[in-house]
Amino acid sequence: MYTETTFRDEIQKIWTDIQAFKPAWYKMGSRDIEINDAWEMYEHARTSNLSELLLGDVKLRSQLEVLNNFGTTSGTETTMERNTLVGEKKQKISPANVQATLKEQLGKAYRAQDGIALIRRGSVLNDGWWWPFKNDAWVIGGIHGLKRFHMTMAAVPDDLLWDTGDKRPRVLGRELTGLATFGYKLIGVPAWAKRDPNDPVPIPKSGENAPKAPIKTIPVPAKDVREAISNVFAPQVKTTATGATFTLYYEALKKIKGIDEIKNGILKDEVDFEKYDFSKI
Repeated sequence: MYTETTFRDEIQKIWTDIQAFKPAWYKMGSRDIEINDAWEMYEHARTSNLSELLLGDVKLRSQLEVLNNFGTTSGTETTMERNTLVGEKKQKISPANVQATLKEQLGKAYRAQDGIALIRRGSVLNDGWWWPFKNDAWVIGGIHGLKRFHMTMAAVPDDLLWDTGDKRPRVLGRELTGLATFGYKLIGVPAWAKRDPNDPVPIPKSGENAPKAPIKTIPVPAKDVREAISNVFAPQVKTTATGATFTLYYEALKKIKGIDEIKNGILKDEVDFEKYDFSKI
């Protein structure tokens, strides 16, 4: 893991590689400003309030219900604080919106600092000065914090994984490449079952005794379970995760030559749910 000094030292050494991913539309600050902001992003992801960080498309950041429940991760100002985030209903989302919802939810237990923590150390990446470098800091921070990454979609469109024009991974493809590089794997779905609709045993009404005969159940297909809970990526070996570096991350990104490497890699490298012990990581 990084200290602020080791973080800064490594970033300075590979700054040319980092700048190669800067979008044309992003107005970059000085190198020191960008590194300072990225350090804050890294630390806030590593010490996030929750054990999971959420992966998804841009729509994820416009759902006020999601932001209220899971919070956002930011290095400095969020898009809410910059007043540039618009919700699904096309209304502006600001820290005041989040604070008001929290106050309603928590009542007397509400504290103003809860809202600040929610928009700095939450689970949805939402930095007001975003570019791929900040995204990478978020990913590595989460990996060093041994966070699980929950992708909020069961099926992943190709255009979220790969840029066919520039022939390189898009943001979600970068994130999944980083997770795979540092030992994360997709956790399989649990064995779910539901009551067999053809079972003649009646379901007891409230207050009645349970039926004597056991209720028959039928298994739920794994595809249906996956659609319900989406994808969860979790670390496998602690030292592999905590040994993640930007240098290794960028080396891995340079080696990716096509979308199939991503789709046939971490998206199919699955660990059985029943065999994964979340408490050991």
